[in-house]
Amino acid sequence: MRLLVGCPVRERSWILEHWHDAVRTASERAGLRPEFLFVVGSDAHKDISLIDNLIRGERITLEEPSRDDERAWNPDRYQHMADLRNALLSRVREREPDVWWSLDSDIITHPDSLARGIRALEQFDAVGLRCYMTRRGRECPSYGMLNNGGLLRRDQYGVFPVDVIMASKLMTPKAYGVDYVADRLLGEDIGWSQAARKAGCKLGWEGTTVSKHVMRRQDLFALDERCGY
Repeated sequence: MRLLVGCPVRERSWILEHWHDAVRTASERAGLRPEFLFVVGSDAHKDISLIDNLIRGERITLEEPSRDDERAWNPDRYQHMADLRNALLSRVREREPDVWWSLDSDIITHPDSLARGIRALEQFDAVGLRCYMTRRGRECPSYGMLNNGGLLRRDQYGVFPVDVIMASKLMTPKAYGVDYVADRLLGEDIGWSQAARKAGCKLGWEGTTVSKHVMRRQDLFALDERCGY
């Protein structure tokens, strides 16, 4: 099985090596050898150096407006992220992996997450791997159910069908054949999930492991009790 892993990267030199190490460990446990693909701004010199010299991945280099690494979300930013992720998908389709793992660069994945997610792909066209979208608490896991234009989320253990997956997603060719769409209120992952379901994709969540979503650089080495590391 050919596994391709990547994401958009911007000002993530503080975590990218740890991201890469975790992917390597999870891939070894799954019996796979990952290949890497990124989209990165042309002025992100530290990120580019790590991609070229440490990770040795392919990169798509684009001109981007300079900005800080901050979580300021609005419709324009959602559209920009959808454009970046679609640039990645265009190259993914050319490379034709068996699985595309869209893994955000601030997630230190659990060692067993990939192996369990690959097994879950026997039931689904795309699988979200469990993490949390907030620094604390369990109210916002990385999946959701759509309800009257809103998103309902409840933290649960197990493997089951869902409407929306985000942050860490395993995609089969059927799923990565679907473009991202920027939902103006909820973001590009929600827009993609809705488009994927309309295209006939079955989405699932693998919630038997928890990965560490590092939302501030000062939390990189801090214990997150939700995942145990």
